[in-house]
Amino acid sequence: MDTGNYRPIDPQVRIGHVNLKVADLEWALRFYCGVLGFEITQR
Repeated sequence: MDTGNYRPIDPQVRIGHVNLKVADLEWALRFYCGVLGFEITQR
């Protein structure tokens, strides 16, 4: 990774609607919610 061109994302940027298709739902929930901090809004 070339860190010389790194530009942080503006703190006002938000991730919107995300659809995920996974083989192991429980693993995916632990990863996306536990590790990345995503929140489930609909299941």
